[in-house]
Amino acid sequence: MSLLDDLDVAILSFVSDFPNSTITSCAKELYNPQDTEALQKKDTMLRHRYKTLVSEELLIKSAEERKSKYKINADRIKFGNAKDLGTTKIIPDYIKNDFCIAIFMDDGFVVKSLDKLEQKWNSSN
Repeated sequence: MSLLDDLDVAILSFVSDFPNSTITSCAKELYNPQDTEALQKKDTMLRHRYKTLVSEELLIKSAEERKSKYKINADRIKFGNAKDLGTTKIIPDYIKNDFCIAIFMDDGFVVKSLDKLEQKWNSSN
């Protein structure tokens, strides 16, 4: 899974902000569903993403009281300004001053601007 899309990054960012959260709480926050049926659809879709992120060791799953809760794997995910993440030689100038997430995978790493993702996410929802 070396390609992470904006939804994967949004999930990781959400879980970082809300450690020990559930998939349902993420679905509510990301999609603001209007009814139970819409919430169930988003929850089901996110379950597949979460399962993959756990298998890639980017999320850590724990079961408490019959609910799965998640936190990020801090060894593989770092947050900060792109210029402070130690990767500026390959970061484009247009995100060097943005708040970013660096995701370290088995086959490399991905740096995404959370500032740009938030703008895009807010305009599409």
